[in-house]
Amino acid sequence: MSQFKFRENLAWVFIALLFLGLLLPYPLLHSPENDTLKSVLKSGELVIATVAGPTTVYKGPDGSLRGFDHDLAEAFAGSLQVRPVFRFAENMRDLSGLLTTGKADMAIAGIQDTPDSRSLFLFSDPYKHVQHYIVYLRGGARPKKLKDLYDREIEVPRDSGAMYVLKELKKEHPKLNWSHSDDNYEVLLTELWQGLVDFSLVPIDVLKVMQQHLPELSKGMALGDPGKLAMAFSTQDSGAIAKKAGDFLTAFRKSGGLKRLEQRYYDAASKNSYFNLAHYNAEIDYALPDYKALFVKYGKIYNIDWRLLAAMAYQESQWKADAVSPTGVEGIMMLTKGTAKLMKIDNRKDPDQSIRGGAQYIARLRDKIADEVKEPDRTWMALAAYNVGLGHLLDARELARQTNKNPDFWTDLEQTLPLLENEEWAKKTKHGKARGREPVQYVDRIRSFYDILVKRDEEMKKDESSVVQPSAL
Repeated sequence: MSQFKFRENLAWVFIALLFLGLLLPYPLLHSPENDTLKSVLKSGELVIATVAGPTTVYKGPDGSLRGFDHDLAEAFAGSLQVRPVFRFAENMRDLSGLLTTGKADMAIAGIQDTPDSRSLFLFSDPYKHVQHYIVYLRGGARPKKLKDLYDREIEVPRDSGAMYVLKELKKEHPKLNWSHSDDNYEVLLTELWQGLVDFSLVPIDVLKVMQQHLPELSKGMALGDPGKLAMAFSTQDSGAIAKKAGDFLTAFRKSGGLKRLEQRYYDAASKNSYFNLAHYNAEIDYALPDYKALFVKYGKIYNIDWRLLAAMAYQESQWKADAVSPTGVEGIMMLTKGTAKLMKIDNRKDPDQSIRGGAQYIARLRDKIADEVKEPDRTWMALAAYNVGLGHLLDARELARQTNKNPDFWTDLEQTLPLLENEEWAKKTKHGKARGREPVQYVDRIRSFYDILVKRDEEMKKDESSVVQPSAL
């Protein structure tokens, strides 16, 4: 072949390749990787895409954002020394879109790392494992085996971990069917409670929270293996930020941070029985209206959420103004004679005086907690002191120091307060032996009652942005 002919053929090959390149999709020819971590550090902001929900991110009573995923993402932003900025989406597909278009740097919304979701997201190491359970309405037929679910109406959110579990099970159980919805778990469980759906498949943490508000929801059998929840990033990213997130989660877990978040948002929700919650929800309608104005009045005076005062009063007396205990405490706030005298209360059975005295006393206790203790731990400690006495609470803080725990975290004091019942540990304290388990149970119940009341109050105000709040404070 002549040199001229070779060059002519080479030119045609080049033209053909160029033409073919114009026909091929751009990503096949060039797949640039974004370095999200570098841009986040440069901008000083971490934009976090999420979906509002009871276990993700929601607005608290004061209007600030909170929730398990919120606090976790905020802590990650803090580790990068950047400011967290939250951006809300409607569903998982929208979350992915925010990442791929560069409108968000990461996503966190109870997203499960599955083979299906890996087409949408690049994942960090998991921060939590959740088991899915069939949920049915109390009083209905409880499914005991998968065959009981054949030809029944099961509804789950689209692109959810629950949907992936059902798809995997269908490989061996072809008669298993379900429908998916763009609604979240909260909406679907409300529909189940209303009798519009037979069953749903729900992560255990979501169910715990929802049972506070809809106690007729019952936990059935577990399905599938525990799902891995992880932080999500753009599939076009280099992966540097996902690795950074993994390193953060390892350190956060080792420091006890993940455990504290679990306890803060889910412990109280799991410690009430169906009968307690059903009775409480009924009393909100029938008994609370008689005293609500007083709770609101003294809540404003002493800078305490009136719903927290009401939750305290229910735990103390079930909103009975003439309540009397075998130990001699009386009234709707169950004040002792000593506390009543200190707060200048003449008649403990008078609702106005009792609520004023209780509000003034809890506010005083809250102010006596050390400045380094932040909210909500400050309030939980004040409640424990209301129940067992400030001296014993301070002893529990000292025991936390002695046992290498953090005295500024309520979750650590939940472990040291019960030690006060042990004679050997009590000898090491200033105020001696005490019924240390009781204040832990006391605080858990009030937290649960408070969360329920916040939700009910928001519904009464027809706040369309309200979502279930697993730990409102």
